[in-house]
Amino acid sequence: MKIEPLSFPRVIKTALGAVRVYRGQNGEKIEHVVHWSIAGRRKREKFADAGRAVARAEEVAADLNKGRLERASMSPADIAEFRAAKVLLAGGSLLKAAEFFVESNAGVSQKTVKEACDHHYSELSIGGSDRHKTSTKSKHLFITQEFGDRTISSITRDEIVSFLKTACCRPKHFRGRALSGKSRNNLANTFTAVWNHAQARMGALPKNIPHAAMELPTFEENQEKSVYTPDELGKLLEYTRLKTLSGEIPKWVLAALAIKAFTGIRTAELERLQWEDVRVESQSILLHRGLTKTKEGRRLPIRPALAEWLALCSKTSGRITEGSFFDYTQTIATGALGGDAKWGHNALRHSFISYAMAECGNAALVSDQSGNSIRMIKAVYQTLAVPEDACKYFNTNPKGVA
Repeated sequence: MKIEPLSFPRVIKTALGAVRVYRGQNGEKIEHVVHWSIAGRRKREKFADAGRAVARAEEVAADLNKGRLERASMSPADIAEFRAAKVLLAGGSLLKAAEFFVESNAGVSQKTVKEACDHHYSELSIGGSDRHKTSTKSKHLFITQEFGDRTISSITRDEIVSFLKTACCRPKHFRGRALSGKSRNNLANTFTAVWNHAQARMGALPKNIPHAAMELPTFEENQEKSVYTPDELGKLLEYTRLKTLSGEIPKWVLAALAIKAFTGIRTAELERLQWEDVRVESQSILLHRGLTKTKEGRRLPIRPALAEWLALCSKTSGRITEGSFFDYTQTIATGALGGDAKWGHNALRHSFISYAMAECGNAALVSDQSGNSIRMIKAVYQTLAVPEDACKYFNTNPKGVA
């Protein structure tokens, strides 16, 4: 019996694509290559023997046909899910997507947002400054109150953005007031820092794909500042003075109010300030570098009007504040300015900087006194007051408003 030699290329057709066998020469060697595709991936196997190559091609063809039978046995729900996945992938390989998903989620631990915040803070505590740690802890509280018990990998970008857009102040004295653009941006940065930490340090997020807190939107900062008129400042101080005389408001509140109005000191800096550093005889308040936001010391001038207000407070040692200044602010605002009045957020600081700029026109000097950047002062405060009002403001003394 005569055996016909095998012919090449040889093609075996299947329902899921053809299997081909090619014959070629590699140097002095004759090679037979079995070639087929599955799920968009090309497969090749080489054989020296033609019979073994054809046998392998027939085996692959049988497997491909078997795959068709397995597809036919899929439930309608499985088929619908398969089609939906292909549409979602826009023609991409479902197998590659599945492999990517498995690789991305391999070893990902299920950590809650609170666990991620706590771990982030614990590592921050090793070398961070006290002020940065306090600020971060406050922002962690914002985040955990909204998302704390949920797994961090379950939080979507849309949820984070929606929260940032609607977040309101937590502290007692400003509860319900919408966050400023600057505060939203700072909070967004903390979201990104915590999610970065969870991904890189905790294995709580897949490492090869962007997480939900990456590239969050930037919010516009509100450049309009609340500034008290000289008349309003006089009413605030005189109302507080009368209430200290009746014992309804402690005297230290009047001192705090006057110092904030005439120096622009930040509330956090005021809360750390000691009476020993209020040098009335030298016309100076010494803010040591450990007390300030910028960690740079400042000398605040004591103007004659401020010296007169401080003389009513009769205290020379200990902290200026003996409680929360903001526990009294809204009462002072409504009592001095009327029942509908609201305490202006940072209004005393904004007032000082605005009137100081109107008085001297020297942004560098005002920057040194306030601890704000020259750029910020020029951009925001140059047009909020005029010299005549600055003179009235800084000369608001107890005699003038009595």
